[in-house]
Amino acid sequence: MDLAPALEHTQFSPSALEAARFPSLATTKTAIESVFAAGALRIHKRSAGFDDRDVAAAIDIVERAEGWVDDGSLKYLVLDFDHASRPVHGPQPRPAPIKGANFAVLLHAYANLVVRVPVISVAVARTRIAGSDLEMALSSNVIFAEEDASFVLPRRGHGDGNVFSFLDSKLGPKFGPGAFDGGVTLTAHQMRELRLVRDVFPPGEVAPGVDKWMAQTVRRHNAAYLVYRAQRVVAPVRWSEVTEIAGT
Repeated sequence: MDLAPALEHTQFSPSALEAARFPSLATTKTAIESVFAAGALRIHKRSAGFDDRDVAAAIDIVERAEGWVDDGSLKYLVLDFDHASRPVHGPQPRPAPIKGANFAVLLHAYANLVVRVPVISVAVARTRIAGSDLEMALSSNVIFAEEDASFVLPRRGHGDGNVFSFLDSKLGPKFGPGAFDGGVTLTAHQMRELRLVRDVFPPGEVAPGVDKWMAQTVRRHNAAYLVYRAQRVVAPVRWSEVTEIAGT
């Protein structure tokens, strides 16, 4: 069952969505699965990249999330990259995860969600993060990672998408725009040293770790939200820049 049709026939309120699951695809993979519980809407990514159907489903979730904040129940949108990392045999590089035609629409809506509504976006990295997955992770307000996660940074100007616009704004004057050229794969701990990842957890412990962080943060949610919102206002993700970089 596709996610979008399922959502179309569901009455939306936090109570109705509590612990509800909507598998997105009826094919051999489940790319996106949403779960609403404990004030967080979780999107589990079961495969790398965002193809056209994934993009459409994710845009639908982001748009509808804006309607679930009226009573204050929705406070977090969690993007959990839970796809398996397959080994590559031989010297051939892994292909970049697929990117759907309307990916720029999704990226712009997701990155600026915190400006429109009091919802904090959280990325959870469990595996190899590259391409469109990396763009979405870096556009999140906060990133958590497992020790086994890795972040594949392309070389600047070589199909990097919006990766370096996010890196330049997050790394700030310490590195300076254009100082970090990529072309490397960073570990979760290296990303934490750069303050791009908040916390690193042993394998299997990132989910409860994120739950604990949200439970602690929810007590001062307004203050935390305003901090993340201010960061996005200072470093906005403009539609003109996203579409220019994406070539759309």
